[in-house]
Amino acid sequence: MDGEKLLGAELLAVVDALRGTVEQAQRHVEHAERVRLAITGLAGLTLRQRDLSDKFIEQLLGVDDTLLAEAMREAGPLIEGTQDWQLRAELEQLWNGVRRRASVWLQTEDVATSCDVVQANLIDAGSWPLGIEDLDTQGAEFVHQISGQKITVYSLQGRHGTPTVVDGRIRSWDNSGSYQVEFVSPGIGPSRLDLASFGLPSGAQQFYGHRGDGPDGTFGLIVGAIRRACGPLPPYPEAARLSVTEPSPH
Repeated sequence: MDGEKLLGAELLAVVDALRGTVEQAQRHVEHAERVRLAITGLAGLTLRQRDLSDKFIEQLLGVDDTLLAEAMREAGPLIEGTQDWQLRAELEQLWNGVRRRASVWLQTEDVATSCDVVQANLIDAGSWPLGIEDLDTQGAEFVHQISGQKITVYSLQGRHGTPTVVDGRIRSWDNSGSYQVEFVSPGIGPSRLDLASFGLPSGAQQFYGHRGDGPDGTFGLIVGAIRRACGPLPPYPEAARLSVTEPSPH
């Protein structure tokens, strides 16, 4: 005989309420596990970007290799593929919280191009022949959370270098350019930073649009060096887009 038929209406209502509570608790557990997996994956991927081996990352984060591997593999699909906007909002809130705790330097989230840096810091575009909106290389701004001092990374060339403009029309590009890295103190203004202070070789700021990784590779090299030296974590949108690479061999 069906067990529920033996229960009175009042007791059946109690059982239904308890069953619903158990199911709700299970959903909370599943949600918390998804959050844990995604945050662990983001943490592992950002540490891997700093040239740490997966084995060392496991020790630093206090997780086993199976969990770390799964977390880094699933972080991207979990974050980018989910339609659970509550989950996405919670992950972004958690990540932004840890960004503020991790370092006194914070990377500005709404600065993504050299044009953004130039506009935000009222930088003179010099001899750039086009509008500043055409400064389309990647850019970054790091702000000291206590002093308000900044480190800016930008280029006064476009992705293909500097154009030759004749009669208002672009005739050609020189396919070369460089990044500028500056320290900005409130009320004082910018001063050029030596990339050697971030462990980069002479000429690391140069890029060529027709070979190598172009401006993106140069930008990534500089920003990676700043993060290693000063500690800031990437903004959430960048962290969420991190792709899984082969484990570091060391």
